[in-house]
Amino acid sequence: MNKFFSIIFVVILSGCDVGVGSAHRSGTIKNDYKEDVVPKKYANALKVTNYVVQALIAEQYSYITENYVDLSIAKNFNKNEIKSYYDNVKKNYGNATSSLENQWGFVPKTVEGEELIFSVKIVEHENKTLHYIITFVNDGEFRRIIGISIEERNGVRSPTEL
Repeated sequence: MNKFFSIIFVVILSGCDVGVGSAHRSGTIKNDYKEDVVPKKYANALKVTNYVVQALIAEQYSYITENYVDLSIAKNFNKNEIKSYYDNVKKNYGNATSSLENQWGFVPKTVEGEELIFSVKIVEHENKTLHYIITFVNDGEFRRIIGISIEERNGVRSPTEL
């Protein structure tokens, strides 16, 4: 019995790469706003997510659409749409103040028959901490995005939660 508790204790203290099934996130069970080494299969998704988040904060909407938006949806997911959406975020929550480069969360889901990966990034704003959710087709490369959504962060997120 002591061996069982020791194993649980070590897992809780180490806290790296909390996961359920194929969903994973950085941090510990009690704190998901921590940096960890990203699993190799998601390294490019984190890299692109960070670029997109940084470009949003810098208001470089054309950069996002030219370099990261999947061409199949570019007509409907353009710089004006992104600007309008992000202007609303800033109006309601203030400017972004910080995020952790190696904080991450990845949730795979099937939506309308398509395998997707939702990359979840925690970003602090002047008035509230938010989840930036960047959506990719689950092609293993994660070079182009098909969605951006931003939601209020309400406590620690379970690995499978969006």
